[in-house]
Amino acid sequence: MGLPPTDLACKTCELNKAHRLPFKDHFEPAHLPLDCVHIDLVGLISPPSISGYQYFLTIVDQATSFKIVRFLNNKSDAFNEFMVTKNLMETQHNPPLKKLVSDGGGGVSQPPLPETHG
Repeated sequence: MGLPPTDLACKTCELNKAHRLPFKDHFEPAHLPLDCVHIDLVGLISPPSISGYQYFLTIVDQATSFKIVRFLNNKSDAFNEFMVTKNLMETQHNPPLKKLVSDGGGGVSQPPLPETHG
């Protein structure tokens, strides 16, 4: 069209091209263990690990930088592994988990609860 290139950014264009809103640049500081825990589920890994694992779950305590990696055979195992790890962490540090941060990928979702009768 003969128009010169420009560095101007159109906010509407940027939002229409975005699949998701970006993460905040920073998180509020966490001062005590379990104030804020970050989780991320990674996989399907191909080829699988030597032990046959195709996924792994990372769990990081923001205040202490304590990190745990749980290796998983199936994506559906992520919620149970997170709960086991959460219970272990809460046993070690009296306060319960206050805030859980994930990328919103949905990999660590709670399985449906069984129906109760009676």
